[in-house]
Amino acid sequence: MESAHFLLKRSTYVYVSIVIYVCAFLFFVYIGLHSDNLKNIENNSGDIIKENYLIGDNSVQTFSRILLNNEIYIIKNYIGIFTFGIYPVILLWFNASFFGIIVGRVISEKGLQFVFIHTLPHSIELVAVILAAADSIFLGIIIFLKYLKYYNCEIKYRMYFHNFVYYIVIILIAAFIETYVSFKI
Repeated sequence: MESAHFLLKRSTYVYVSIVIYVCAFLFFVYIGLHSDNLKNIENNSGDIIKENYLIGDNSVQTFSRILLNNEIYIIKNYIGIFTFGIYPVILLWFNASFFGIIVGRVISEKGLQFVFIHTLPHSIELVAVILAAADSIFLGIIIFLKYLKYYNCEIKYRMYFHNFVYYIVIILIAAFIETYVSFKI
């Protein structure tokens, strides 16, 4: 019964999300550091980001693109509720792996200080990403358990809507910092 109570706590899924992200990130940083086959990813990462979606012609366009990209990520996490939490786990792993490979390659080429200076100011978005994933995993599992009649408590949807709004605000702040601080360093 104690393990069932543990599984029905939101905090459990916050910890699970953090562990998934950190493990995937560190694993792919290692791969990025030790793989010469990924040199073209590091060499072209700035161009890939600029060409695909992030860097616009001016700061307002850049801000808008970063904000939209990150908000879509949060929305996808919440849509993951309908996959009973599987999709947010995949998104966390993908996000951490992409970021980890890039960080690993940049560390090997430009050093750890360069990475900290250029990524730390806008890593606040990770808070929203990890918490949104945790909410989605938790709600997905709770909805699944309700469907199976193993959970009969009321789900506080209003609280999760408020959390969603908070995450959007965090993403807004992160996009502002990324555009007007990180890209200026």
